[in-house]
Amino acid sequence: MALQAQQLVNLACQIAKTPAYVLQAGQFLNMMLSDLAQLNDFELSRGLWQIDTGAPTGFSPTTGQPYFNLASDHLRVLKDGVFYLISGVPYTLIQYSLSDFDQLIVTQGFTSQIVFYAVDDSFSPPQMYFWPPPNASYQVDVRYAKLRPDIATPETSTTVPWFPEQNYLLDELTARMMAVANDDRMDSFHKKAADILRKWLTIQRDNESYVNTVTLDRRKFSTPFSQLKNTKQVGF
Repeated sequence: MALQAQQLVNLACQIAKTPAYVLQAGQFLNMMLSDLAQLNDFELSRGLWQIDTGAPTGFSPTTGQPYFNLASDHLRVLKDGVFYLISGVPYTLIQYSLSDFDQLIVTQGFTSQIVFYAVDDSFSPPQMYFWPPPNASYQVDVRYAKLRPDIATPETSTTVPWFPEQNYLLDELTARMMAVANDDRMDSFHKKAADILRKWLTIQRDNESYVNTVTLDRRKFSTPFSQLKNTKQVGF
């Protein structure tokens, strides 16, 4: 049976001999769970967000480009995770950095099927831009990694943490509490937790149904618009 947040906190404090520091242990537990989400793309922590390009959230004050809000728990877009369908045929968009996206030419009356997108993470929620300006209303699917919310008062919470490898959570949390207590066992618990996490990640990523392939950068190769020669009517 999976342990609740309060049970993990109490066990870690008992092993580390820090029973009076359950509040700090709860804070450490939330930090650990946040680190796991920030540094990894787990299948159990993925979401799907849909955007209607015909209904923008607003328009950029600098470029006039329409933007679209992403999910409130959006952390980052997954690889090849932005696409839309036309008559059942999927079209996967190519990600650009904001600096590269700003260099794309937009002239009056120029619209087409969207090819590129960029994400501005300086806003909350983040904003997504598309280019060329869409010539129709497309339903764009965005597969993304979720930013998991903190557990409220984990030292008393009955919530089961979203990360399933609880041996790692217990050992790593115990190690951090041992750091508070200046316990000499801290390094051995850190090492044991790291070994558990490494084995768990290896199993998750060792999916033999996949074939890993090396691909060219889609921004530079076989891109329909960037390969066109410049004209004297637009640009220099």
